[in-house]
Amino acid sequence: MSGHSGIRDLGHFNAENSRTRSQLGRIGCLGGMFGLGTDHAEARNWAAQYQDALQVIRHRSPQCLHKEIGFGAVALGTDVNSLVQSPKPLLDGADQLDRQLNVYTAVVSNPRGTFRRFPESPSATGAKVWDLRRDGVAHYGMYADFIKAVWSFPFDQNRGMRISGQELVENHLDRNADNFWRMWVKVEQQKGNVRY
Repeated sequence: MSGHSGIRDLGHFNAENSRTRSQLGRIGCLGGMFGLGTDHAEARNWAAQYQDALQVIRHRSPQCLHKEIGFGAVALGTDVNSLVQSPKPLLDGADQLDRQLNVYTAVVSNPRGTFRRFPESPSATGAKVWDLRRDGVAHYGMYADFIKAVWSFPFDQNRGMRISGQELVENHLDRNADNFWRMWVKVEQQKGNVRY
């Protein structure tokens, strides 16, 4: 598992924990995963960066013809602290249509019945209401609101979406836990081969 930043050649990701495209390809070849950070991210830009990282980590090359982990190889990096900010409010985003998105009224279809997958209203602490549109991800519980915003984006190559947000969430992010477990099983099987 490697993260929590971005692809190093994207200009603004030049930290030591950013990965180059060749490093991401090698991680994918080894059956590893990459945690894409959310530092002051706009939901749509994060979704586009996710798709870029996924394309790199899943790419087959002559050096690596078989990659075991495909779907879900890129995870959500949620490390926030005094140096790393949480995702920013939708209203602060560069995309005009994204600023108009109300994640709390967006309808989410669910093939499993009445299970509610995402928040349908902003969270509250006493009289304080936390709204993704105005406050961004103000606490860890609001990452569900952020993911719902990503889920809401339609397929639109002109706006950075090579797949729909629904496909990104349901066919990739939803597989992260299973892929992490499979990766860990591989690590446990190989730990005796590590030389100290």
